Amino acid sequence: MAHPSLLLQFRLLQAPAAQCGPPTPAASLGHKFKSSHNKSEHEAKRLKQYAIDVCKTHGLPDNALDEFLNLKSIKEIQEFIASDDFKSIMKDRLHACLLSLNLTGYVLDLADNVIAYTKKHPTTFKIPDGTFQDPEMSDMVTTFIKENLTAQWGNIKQKISHSVKSKTNISVLTKSLATTGHEVTVAHWAHFAFLRSSLVSFQAVVEQCKVTLAAQKGGASVAVERRDEDNDSLEAPGPDPAMGESDEPGDVEGANTTEKMWIWVSTEFWEFVDLLLHDVRQEACTAGKTPSAREKLVEM
Repeated sequence: MAHPSLLLQFRLLQAPAAQCGPPTPAASLGHKFKSSHNKSEHEAKRLKQYAIDVCKTHGLPDNALDEFLNLKSIKEIQEFIASDDFKSIMKDRLHACLLSLNLTGYVLDLADNVIAYTKKHPTTFKIPDGTFQDPEMSDMVTTFIKENLTAQWGNIKQKISHSVKSKTNISVLTKSLATTGHEVTVAHWAHFAFLRSSLVSFQAVVEQCKVTLAAQKGGASVAVERRDEDNDSLEAPGPDPAMGESDEPGDVEGANTTEKMWIWVSTEFWEFVDLLLHDVRQEACTAGKTPSAREKLVEM
């Protein structure tokens, strides 16, 4: 018997059940993927058993319809992970990740670490089984995670910035950052206070960098004008006695030039926070004699 005829018979066997009342999970292959993962998994098992019964009725191997069932399952999963329900669930879970007290950084390797965690605990994020085994679906989920983390960084920074400008109590900021149903502890309050204090420091650093950069540009402009005046006043300019043989005339930096400072810009707040967290851990490693002592210092 040809494979298409078998699929046709399999569909026809569902027709009586569909006419007798509401469609059951076994009789409705085209049913959309349920938002509840447990209900969907139960439906898949019943559908699988129904397919086995059909194969036995026609004297076929139990797995004769596996390929057909898998194709339907993949399509349903694709529809689910593209749905607004799934995106809403993921946004909530990712926001909880960003509020975690165990983060060692907000930029460096964060997306990769979150993706690795979702692959290890897919049920926590309501990700259907088999999603990461399919390259296309895996790419859909990982791309969404990266893009949403970036969006949530901006949203959190905006809320902290508003808290700084309005000079509201830390409890107001905590309420705006914490998700519904998320347990907020004293440690979370301290963490949010740290982020707000970091933003205040960061804004001051950015302003200072602007002043320094403007001064450097102004100094370079004055130096160029003076060199032009000196060149105009000399008939045959020779090498500057202060220069070594390997120095070039266009080099405006002297031998005592100090190391250039990093110029921070307003879009690098989370990189600034990562640097502060790194410094905190370094200080804890130096001051703490035991791992538990270091952990307490970091929490402080």
